[in-house]
Amino acid sequence: MSFEIPVLAAYFGDLFATLLSQISYLLMKYAHIEAEKSQKSPFCTCRFFSALLCQAMAQVFHLGCLPYLPLILIAINSASGIVMGAMLAVGFLKERIVWRYDLVAFVLISCGCTGIVLMTKESESSQVTQTTEMVLAQLGSIEAMIFGSLMISVVVLYYILEGWFEG
Repeated sequence: MSFEIPVLAAYFGDLFATLLSQISYLLMKYAHIEAEKSQKSPFCTCRFFSALLCQAMAQVFHLGCLPYLPLILIAINSASGIVMGAMLAVGFLKERIVWRYDLVAFVLISCGCTGIVLMTKESESSQVTQTTEMVLAQLGSIEAMIFGSLMISVVVLYYILEGWFEG
């Protein structure tokens, strides 16, 4: 069964995944703020696990959308994620924008995106279209499974070491 996701649908799906990822960072920050008040570890809280779940869902959305997006739209979504993070921090964490630093960062992000767009020499006809079978074959490859296993091992080892050094 082969199907293609339209580029516009993949773009908005990836944009949603970017927003979901930024929300997970916000939840992690709230977990750290609560932990500072209670002098406990933020990693074993319900809020932090919700953030991890939110981050995992965002990455699944990214994996589903990225094969169908051109590099230009991926760069734009990455830049919009940074801007989303700044807006969420101002809106929810009551942080202030320091224009001396943030304006420079936003200009550099915009210049980087513009540079990627200008340097991309791909035409619509030269893009490799990924089919569902190709994506599933890549995700089911031995390299992807080894990478996933290593990442899970690192997270588990982190929690074991954190408990060992705290206790």
